[in-house]
Amino acid sequence: MEYDAFYKNKYGRTEELYECESCEGCQLKNDCCPKASKNRTIQMNRSIQAEGAFGILKWDKSYKRLFRRGEKNVILELTLISCGFNLYKYHNKKQRNKSPA
Repeated sequence: MEYDAFYKNKYGRTEELYECESCEGCQLKNDCCPKASKNRTIQMNRSIQAEGAFGILKWDKSYKRLFRRGEKNVILELTLISCGFNLYKYHNKKQRNKSPA
């Protein structure tokens, strides 16, 4: 595969396009791209789904760095942060569902 293009779409996500140099003589062309008359092109989007939670932790909760060293301690710290974040979300959901007094 050859690196073809690298750009941002209108939503700000990074997209990468890869295109094969030549599909002529390829044994798998019929299985790979049976309807296409051009070379095989693959589009890859950088996912932004996980960034929402990290953005909230970094910006809203002012959590900037890990304070523990070592693999087990880092896993412990991230687990505690995740539990706290989930409790925060659960609490907010319960508060929204309460009827006004």
